Amino acid sequence: MRNLLLSLVAFTFLGCLTPRKADRQLDNVSKKFPSKIASVCNEKFPFMETTDTIENTEYDWIEIECPELVAKNDTLCLYDTIIVTKKVKSATKTITIIKYVEDSAKIKIIEDKLRECSNRPLQVPKQEAKSSFTEILSYLFGFIALLLYFVARRKKKR
Repeated sequence: MRNLLLSLVAFTFLGCLTPRKADRQLDNVSKKFPSKIASVCNEKFPFMETTDTIENTEYDWIEIECPELVAKNDTLCLYDTIIVTKKVKSATKTITIIKYVEDSAKIKIIEDKLRECSNRPLQVPKQEAKSSFTEILSYLFGFIALLLYFVARRKKKR
C-alpha cells in the first residue's frame, strides 16, 4: 500500500510540466528535429506586418509672368505687351508609407509579461518600512531635545 501511494505521488509530480522541464523537452526536440520546430513556430507565431502612412503638404510661392488683363463690363481686354509678375501659391503633397515587420512571438512574450505584472499584487518594499521607523525615531529625538532645551531654560531662570 505504501509503495502504491509513493508511486502515485511520484507519477503526479513527474507528470507536471514545469517551465524547466518544458525547456529541456524543447531543447531535445530542437536538436533532433529543427525543421519541425521551425514550422510549428512559423504557424503559431507568424510575422506581423504593419504600415504607417505619413502625409506631408508643403506650400511654395512661384512667380508667374502673365499679360495684364483689364475687365470692362463682362469682357476681358488684352492690351499691348505689358507683362505682370504675380506670386502664386503652389502645394506639393508627399505621401510616405513605412512598413514594419514584427515578430509575433516577441509580441506574445511581452503581452504575457505584462499580464503577469498586472496580476501580481503590489508589494511595498521593506526599505520604506525602515525609513518610516527612522523617521519616527528622528521625530522622537527631536521632541526629547526640544523638551530638554525648555527644561534647561527654565532652570536658568530660577
